[in-house]
Amino acid sequence: MRAWLQKEECGGLTVAQPGALLALAVFRSGPPVGKLLSRNVLPGSDDGVKGTRQRSLLPLPLLPDSREALKELFNSGEFRRLAGTWGTKKWSKEKAARMSRKTGLLIWHGLVVSFINHLWSGGGEKAGVCLGPPSKAQSQALDRLWIFVRDYVDDTSEVQEKVQRSPLLGDWGSKLADVRISYHGEIVEKSQHLTLDQIKPGLPPAGYGASVPLAELCDGELKEKLMNPLSNVLKEDLPADIPRPKVQASQEQWNMIVKDLYERGLVEAVEQPLLVRGRPVLNGSFGVIKPGKFLEDERPVLRLIMDFRGTNSVSKVLTGDVRSLAGAPALQHLVLPEGRVMRMSADDLVSAFYLFAMPPGEPDDGL
Repeated sequence: MRAWLQKEECGGLTVAQPGALLALAVFRSGPPVGKLLSRNVLPGSDDGVKGTRQRSLLPLPLLPDSREALKELFNSGEFRRLAGTWGTKKWSKEKAARMSRKTGLLIWHGLVVSFINHLWSGGGEKAGVCLGPPSKAQSQALDRLWIFVRDYVDDTSEVQEKVQRSPLLGDWGSKLADVRISYHGEIVEKSQHLTLDQIKPGLPPAGYGASVPLAELCDGELKEKLMNPLSNVLKEDLPADIPRPKVQASQEQWNMIVKDLYERGLVEAVEQPLLVRGRPVLNGSFGVIKPGKFLEDERPVLRLIMDFRGTNSVSKVLTGDVRSLAGAPALQHLVLPEGRVMRMSADDLVSAFYLFAMPPGEPDDGL
């Protein structure tokens, strides 16, 4: 990633320009989504007849202006000069900025449409493309996507500059050193030392945490295990070395944090920690930055993370009904009859990790 960023000289780009860089990289590298993007912009003889309408919502057609902007980008290979030649910029910087923004919006919109079509096709490169004029439903979908793209490109809520730009090349090393990619492709932030001020904005108010008894929502084996937590401790196959993660906070700050968590009803005092082989099983804690959230003194707000590697290493896994849940990729295999539309909705629980109360603990004689 560092080599790619350095090679493409992408420091100091406006929010509109990275879309052009991404489109160019995808187009030239040739992955399935890149080939689908190419067929949307430069259709071949087997990609249908231009002007033909389709009845289903997907695949979505590209806006004519998006197709032309992408075609010009692929031909020129220039992702910085979205407003055209340097002469245009020299003649009127304000006009060049407007042209660059508009071109960037068209390219971003074309990318979003192409990625949606790619996901709809199940990740294949030979999915159908829509070359005809959009239907009424498609026009509404394209307009809604345009609003999302416009809000993204024009958002300056987290910066003081009028035009938001990417960090200069010299900053990318330090930026990337603080993150890594998990096995699932997720970005994992570097752990941070905790302070009470930084975690307070993410904690529930007193009386809200641990307000819903978790065991009352469960039944069968899972409820039994929750009511008798020590039955989950492994009797055999214990690891040779039990992890002992650290608490990433000064003693002063950790004392303040524990006191605050106790007052909010999120933790309880214990007489004796769990003992395995005569040694206490201890856990750790650290913070992870909440993107875009800062205190008045510009320190980032932190999400409080409990590092339970110690407890997890000596406990059985409670799977519950997790294996029966269908993830989002399962929806790619659904085939709806013509003229049918499936609508879905979702909801989220605020402070879900703090909402549910565990059953009271039990005295432990050790293993």
